[in-house]
Amino acid sequence: MKNKLLFILLSFTLLSLPDVNFGQVSPNLGATSGFALFTKVGAFDNTGASSVVGDIGSNSYLPTGFPPGTISGTSYHKGDMVADNAATDVGLLFTDLNQGGTSVAVLLGGQTLVPGVWNTGSGAAATLNGDLTLDGQGDPNAMFIIRIDGALSVGSTIGSNVILINSASPNNVYWQVNGAFSLGAGSLSSFVGTVVVNGAINLYGSSSLTGRGLSIAGAVSLASNTVRLGTPPSSPSLELVQPTCTVPTGTITVLTPTGTGMTFSIDGFNYTNTTGLFTDVASGNYHVTAKNSDGYVSARTSCTINPKPTEIIVANQSTSIFSGASFSITPAGAPAGTTYCWTIPTYTGDVTGGVAQTSPQLFISGTLSIPSETGSAIYSVTPTYGSCVGPVFTLTVTVEVPCTDVGIGSQPVDGNMCNVIGNSSFTVVASGTAPFTYQWQSNNSGTWQNVANNTPTNASYTNVNTATLSVAGLTTSGSYQYRCFITNCSGGHIATSNIAFLTVNPLPATTLIHHF
Repeated sequence: MKNKLLFILLSFTLLSLPDVNFGQVSPNLGATSGFALFTKVGAFDNTGASSVVGDIGSNSYLPTGFPPGTISGTSYHKGDMVADNAATDVGLLFTDLNQGGTSVAVLLGGQTLVPGVWNTGSGAAATLNGDLTLDGQGDPNAMFIIRIDGALSVGSTIGSNVILINSASPNNVYWQVNGAFSLGAGSLSSFVGTVVVNGAINLYGSSSLTGRGLSIAGAVSLASNTVRLGTPPSSPSLELVQPTCTVPTGTITVLTPTGTGMTFSIDGFNYTNTTGLFTDVASGNYHVTAKNSDGYVSARTSCTINPKPTEIIVANQSTSIFSGASFSITPAGAPAGTTYCWTIPTYTGDVTGGVAQTSPQLFISGTLSIPSETGSAIYSVTPTYGSCVGPVFTLTVTVEVPCTDVGIGSQPVDGNMCNVIGNSSFTVVASGTAPFTYQWQSNNSGTWQNVANNTPTNASYTNVNTATLSVAGLTTSGSYQYRCFITNCSGGHIATSNIAFLTVNPLPATTLIHHF
């Protein structure tokens, strides 16, 4: 019940507002479309050097005053089929313009109107002294219908103009004047659009009309005026240059239309471009239009400037493998779909096996070997993503022989020597993957320490970091303990030998032999 009541109230409100502008319908020009000036009933006279581009005609009289006026078109009069058809269609056109409208002040000067239907109200004549701006809001199809329910006088006191901005075009401006129309009676003025009047059309003082002047009941008079019935330029044909990996913007070039006075826009608002060349265009969608010297705006040609392609930059990479193994690297951070090519690597150590790859690959791969120890292969890699080729980066692959833990293949053997003058040595044989590191140690008062000269007193050591330790210089007889501490795989694995004992004996007593 509540919803039904709301619907009834809304319907009543809408019906009580007959002049509300809900939109506009393009009127049908019919046979009047080719006429710059025409009257169904009335004389047609010119004085002075008027210039008319388009047809002229009267379905009641023969137009006079040409010359001195000039016509770029055809003059029609009663009895011509074209004039007869136009006489019918001008009445239909006037009726087509009965489309309600939003209220607008009768003093049109200084106002700015947006697309739609505008109405001065019942019986209200209007004046335009000053400028009236019609704002197309960037749409070349924007339509304006301005209904004057009385006479319309333009420029009776000061120079007055209809100014079109932001893609508003004369072919989409219509005036319905339920009375006479006069232009420039007081000052030089200009008017734009198709004006359909129920009265006389009087053009004064070299003023200009861009569009049409059509009357259903009145004379047409000119006095050194310019009347131009123009047409919109053709929809632009374009050439696009898209952004590249190194240039972030694009270029739009208008190939056609061209000509003197032509200006161009890619947004429907700014028509300062006179060349049709738009550079440094950011990515986005654009609607390109052309405007000719008469102010007519073409239909849009839409185009897209693509985003700048993703520039691919890959940091230097590294990995390690055992000899004879394969590697496969997909650099982190690179966009999915990045491909890679690379050159034959440079080597350190005795690494072999690297090959070049000139066919784009989704990952970097290869197989490398080294006979012993460690080396590397350094690849120069070129990444590509889409149309972008990135700067070269390096992939360093470290190659090493697999490491077997260090072990003791042969333990040191106990030894003995005489003090002071004697010497001895201990040897250990390591097993596992070379290279090995050796450190011989001695037991001093229950503490194992790296061997050092003069410990014990007068001890002298050589080759303390090799597989064989040499001992000399011990002066004190007794038993001494030694062992070897061995590592491999860069210190990752450790082995300690058995303890080897060194017995130091005193020198034998000297025996004197007497000879008699």
